[in-house]
Amino acid sequence: MRFLSELERGKETAEIGKALHALRLLGLEVVLSPRAEVPVSARAEIKGVSEVRR
Repeated sequence: MRFLSELERGKETAEIGKALHALRLLGLEVVLSPRAEVPVSARAEIKGVSEVRR
């Protein structure tokens, strides 16, 4: 129950696997699709993340 409570409160470090499992138990699914265009601010953020992981 603690995990669900933290997930509901928007905890930044919630584990994606646990979150997807909780959604599945509720009969929900997550569907991802590409956007028409990625905003410049998002591209800069993605670039920064990839540079940190190198």
